[in-house]
Amino acid sequence: GDHNLQNSLAAITVAKLLDIPNESIREKLRDFKSLPGRLEIIKDINEVTFINDTTATTPMATLKAIQSLSRPIILIAGGADKNLSYDELTEIIQKTIKAVILLPGTATEKIKKHLKNILSKKMMNEKTAWYESKNMKEAISIAWRIAEKGDILMSVRAPVGNINLAKEK
Repeated sequence: GDHNLQNSLAAITVAKLLDIPNESIREKLRDFKSLPGRLEIIKDINEVTFINDTTATTPMATLKAIQSLSRPIILIAGGADKNLSYDELTEIIQKTIKAVILLPGTATEKIKKHLKNILSKKMMNEKTAWYESKNMKEAISIAWRIAEKGDILMSVRAPVGNINLAKEK
């Protein structure tokens, strides 16, 4: 996504200021591995990609992660509110997310309020659905039930890698 391009350009600028050779810069960029929990691909099952993005603990980080992906997204979100604005995040949810599954928490209440406001204005994308779940296991179960080939199941709340799926499609 654009945020990774910006980060790469910043790193290249610093490397050039330190007179690091171009080939070394290219090699490091080519071999770069993202941090665990940052758009980390956990697994692919029947062409559904499971992504752990638990380091996206703010609405803006979640927004940037969503913008970096080009396939349909089922988003698992919620948790503790950090007194930040959810306006931009809920706008991108209603425009681009296939489904959002909300876990319990104070941030969830804020997100629900914004989503309900969007729904009341009839601005919600017809294909976007939203669900509430009691815990991560239930959220994964809902996501897996509605997932189709080519979808991305992205969690910004808790890792998806430790959940056993009840069935494989």
